[in-house]
Amino acid sequence: ALIPVMAGGGNGDESDDSGEWEDVDDANDGDEDEVDLGDIVVDDPRFECDECGEFCALKLVGMVYTRPECANVAIAFLGANISEGEVASVTAHRDQIIGFIADAVHDGQDIDAEVRLDFIDVLATLAESHPGVVRGSPATRDQAIPALIAAVGEADFDPAWCAAKTAFEPDELDMPDRAGQVLDRLSVALESNYMVATAGPLIMAGLDSDELADKVGALATITSIAEGSAVALAHHLDSVVAAMVPLLADPHPRVRWGACGAFGQIVQDFEDVKEEGSNVHMFQSRYHASVVPALLAITSDAANPRVQAFGLSALGNFVENMDESILAPYLNDVLLQLGSLLASEHRIVLESTITCIAATASSNEGIFQDAYPYFMPPLIQVLESPPIDESWWELRGKTIECITFIATSVGKEVFSADVAKVLELFRIVREALKEGDAHGIYLWAGYARLAEVLEEDFAPYTEDVMPHILEILNKPPRIHSLEPGQNIEDLPGDEDDWEEVQLEDRTLAINTRSTEVRVAAAAALSLVSDHCAAGLRPYLRAAVDAMVHAINPIEIELRDIAGEAVPFLIKCALGLDVDEHAQLRRDAVNLYNHLIAQVDEENLETAGAMLGCCHSCLILDGFDCEAVVESTMEKLKAVFRSQSARSEEYRYMEFEEQEELDLVKAEATTYTEAGDAGVLIFEALCDSLGQQILDAHFVGVDEIVRPVLGAPCRFAVEHNTGLLIYTTAIEAFGPLIRPYLDHFKGAMLRSLTVDEPSTRQTGMYLFGSLAKHGQGAFDDVLMEMTPNFLGAMTDSSLQTPRFEECVENGASAIFYVALFSPAAGVAMEDALETLVQVLPFTRDLLEAERIYTHLCEMIASPESRASFSPEQLGIVLVTFAKAIGKLTDEANLRDCIAESVSQLKVDEPAIFEAAMSTLDEDESKLVNEI
Repeated sequence: ALIPVMAGGGNGDESDDSGEWEDVDDANDGDEDEVDLGDIVVDDPRFECDECGEFCALKLVGMVYTRPECANVAIAFLGANISEGEVASVTAHRDQIIGFIADAVHDGQDIDAEVRLDFIDVLATLAESHPGVVRGSPATRDQAIPALIAAVGEADFDPAWCAAKTAFEPDELDMPDRAGQVLDRLSVALESNYMVATAGPLIMAGLDSDELADKVGALATITSIAEGSAVALAHHLDSVVAAMVPLLADPHPRVRWGACGAFGQIVQDFEDVKEEGSNVHMFQSRYHASVVPALLAITSDAANPRVQAFGLSALGNFVENMDESILAPYLNDVLLQLGSLLASEHRIVLESTITCIAATASSNEGIFQDAYPYFMPPLIQVLESPPIDESWWELRGKTIECITFIATSVGKEVFSADVAKVLELFRIVREALKEGDAHGIYLWAGYARLAEVLEEDFAPYTEDVMPHILEILNKPPRIHSLEPGQNIEDLPGDEDDWEEVQLEDRTLAINTRSTEVRVAAAAALSLVSDHCAAGLRPYLRAAVDAMVHAINPIEIELRDIAGEAVPFLIKCALGLDVDEHAQLRRDAVNLYNHLIAQVDEENLETAGAMLGCCHSCLILDGFDCEAVVESTMEKLKAVFRSQSARSEEYRYMEFEEQEELDLVKAEATTYTEAGDAGVLIFEALCDSLGQQILDAHFVGVDEIVRPVLGAPCRFAVEHNTGLLIYTTAIEAFGPLIRPYLDHFKGAMLRSLTVDEPSTRQTGMYLFGSLAKHGQGAFDDVLMEMTPNFLGAMTDSSLQTPRFEECVENGASAIFYVALFSPAAGVAMEDALETLVQVLPFTRDLLEAERIYTHLCEMIASPESRASFSPEQLGIVLVTFAKAIGKLTDEANLRDCIAESVSQLKVDEPAIFEAAMSTLDEDESKLVNEI
């Protein structure tokens, strides 16, 4: 067991800077052959700590250096050991081990290249399994991360590299690429603040350096860590972007290439971040003035096709989510440049150009109306050109994608002139595809978009398309049953084309390429059935049968996409003549039963989407809910039961680190989404079948959710599903739910003060429902709880954006209590004053519609408006006046308000004037502007 003494390693102790090997166990000298590394076990005496006798990871790590022929096995064992939670032996020597890994990045000792790559992967595995161990080690900050940043800068600076006419494909044994992957994994595993604080100064120094390797290393690091560190990086974006932009014009093309990659990645990582109070993407809004012109300049770099293509990719990412008003000043230049590059002789430039055009078309509806004749002919010409080699199939796929995105942008009237030509080319491409060719994904996605664009005008083409979609969906998936000891590396083809799936007691390998094509075909069927029912009807029975095959427990993604098609297929079946197509309508019900049966209640992470598809079926006009009520309710109970069991597990979990707690909380939130989808199904059944649900099924549901609400929970969000179930029951059955009051009263009261917006909002909504639907049966409870409720409404924590929707639901609840349960002690005048403070509702438009519509109905009804005093009616009018100017996206609601106020003025001028007399000058002006 020879352990190297590394310069700078260890835990702060003085170490020999010579880097020579130190023999730490003379007794083992000459015994190397006695260790069978093919079967390492934790209690192997060769790896016992000299002090405590436990397994010593440090001795195992030493074998990477002293026994190179055993290094692969040693590293594999160490990684597996860490993944399985055995980390105590690593923690004891963490600084030395991380120091050794950093040295492996530098190749400080002569280690095999593949071993070096596997060794640095161990650091990422350790960070993912035990982030605190890695974050707490000075060696991570001082050695490992600087070494990885230096490694990603080890680029090929030969100008010929950038002038190459093919895309860059990193070698599997490429240290810069692997170091970037490890940085990416570290940024996700470790805290965002930690990574930015550690790597940030090195990045900024590299961006400002004169050394090419430093600049490329800094840019590559940004590319690697931006996704995982986006939250912390957001606070430094101004300085980072300001330092990156000049590198887009750096004299060396390799630096420009790296800058394009960094911008292309960082804009994607911030695509969900919007400017506060608007729907405008933050990154594009703030940095377009410096970034877009610089990227446009790079797209003219014909001397360096690789850089030119990368610039086009970055530009495509940037404009994809760009607000039209921000893009407008650059649009003409962008379109002219993209149009000119369609004549490029370099495939990588042409492919990137077409991808950039597709990105521009996909997110900026209508901008291709005038430019359509400029782009469509050359794109069709690309599609017509015969493939030179296999790489041209990707170009054809991108072209199909681009053409169909432009068709979506311009609409069927503009596209109609080219429909027949394009679909004929699609047919030629389809016939030339080999079975299972992944490029078919582009083709089926293209058919799906054209069905969406053409709608019923797509019907003449379904005769050519539908048989092939059904053929793909009816083919059995490519699956191998793996024997013990067998893995996907033993299967034919690229191991990346296979994925292991555990099904009961069997381990299966699924060919992902085959599944991806089937997923695309299912998505095409879904859109055809949604937008072109007439074209689908001749194939409806075959489509129903195909969906039964597609919705299977093995191909999860296919199952989910196929599930989305089921409501559309059932809708088509319901539109057929009842007598003539009775069997097909029965088949539709059977398809639903198959869909609900495939909801995996043990996998709540995926159950929500499937339940959502079931809900879409149940609310279809004419669907026979009674025929499926038993299967549906049994599945709902199974889902609620699984959720309850998981909640019980959370209660007794222990967490060493905050990250672990946060991960489990995120899991609980995801599981709650499945429960919420189940509640929507329960609501649909209550609406359809009414008393039958209460009599036959509600007791069973209550028995499942009652214990969860009655017990303390680890996360407040766990109570959401139960509270929503009782809310739904009250809305459906009103006072008949009174016997169940004690089952949810305590949880509702607690929900009003928890620090979880969704739970507090749900509790407030339930409180209002008791008044609105209880018909007085809950007045005593409302009277008892109103002081608590009003106290919760004045809580200072509610005055933050996080709780905005809670305030809105709370205000509407107070209004309903005053309106329907006056015995609870809330005066209408007080309720209206509360509404004025929070109206107009800016977030929860559904709640806004309820309240505004109800107020409109009240002042339109002679009976109800008579109950208003002039002062109260004046408050209502001011409320309307303040709301109407802000409901910019709710034209119908604005019209409803304006009409009701105008009608009041015409029908009851005296009442109107009395109300107006209570207002001051500014308020009167606001109301008159309606």
